[in-house]
Amino acid sequence: MKADIDKMRKELVDARRVYEYEKKGNEELLEQNRAMEKNLIAMAREIEKLRADQASAERRARGVGGYGMLNGSPETRYPGPYGDVYGAGPWGSYDKRGPPRR
Repeated sequence: MKADIDKMRKELVDARRVYEYEKKGNEELLEQNRAMEKNLIAMAREIEKLRADQASAERRARGVGGYGMLNGSPETRYPGPYGDVYGAGPWGSYDKRGPPRR
């Protein structure tokens, strides 16, 4: 009977040792995962920054509208309430209310 008790104690000590070893390993993996997640977030921010820089560089390279159009100059006028041309939409040629078409 005493031999059985000693055997059970030894198994319990071994089980505790294995449990602590696995727990330590899981903590290390958890720390690695946290570090990788921080790296991933930093890389995502950097990618978004680079995309924004690329888009602004492309706009500047094209030169569409000049400086005022790109940067919202106060000298630009607002469009009228009906747009530039009345009836210029896809059904504009069928609109009978506007001036006669040539």
